[in-house]
Amino acid sequence: MIAGQSAYDIIKHFEGLRLRSYICPAGYPTIGYGSTRDVKMGMAITHEEAIQRLIRDIDETEYGLNKLIKVDLKPNEFDALVSWAYNIGLPKISTSTLIKLLNAKEPYASRELLRWNKARDGKTGLLKPSPGLTRRRYAEKRLFDTGDLLLD
Repeated sequence: MIAGQSAYDIIKHFEGLRLRSYICPAGYPTIGYGSTRDVKMGMAITHEEAIQRLIRDIDETEYGLNKLIKVDLKPNEFDALVSWAYNIGLPKISTSTLIKLLNAKEPYASRELLRWNKARDGKTGLLKPSPGLTRRRYAEKRLFDTGDLLLD
């Protein structure tokens, strides 16, 4: 499968656009729409380069998901999973309960999306629920379950 417009829209909305590199909450140098590959601090890119990176990164995410998912999905389901995997990273999701439940055709597998709402607290180092990630996961779950893309 390939990602549809909903995947692009949700990723762009929640990642935001930054044309200068920065350190994301997970501690990685990041630029554009949440791109971390080949990013160095002090980098600057154009909007067009940010779009090119987004397309490349989504293509890689699609490829990885297509290898992990063994069942047929609706386009909205795949789009929601592309957003989730783009944010979390393919290595972390490859052994996730969500992927296992999905491949087992569990009808409520999308509930697992809501469990991926935690970020490391900069002061304590502990994982804590993040309001931004919580909003994103609810948007992904809604897209997965209903096909409706509701961005806050």
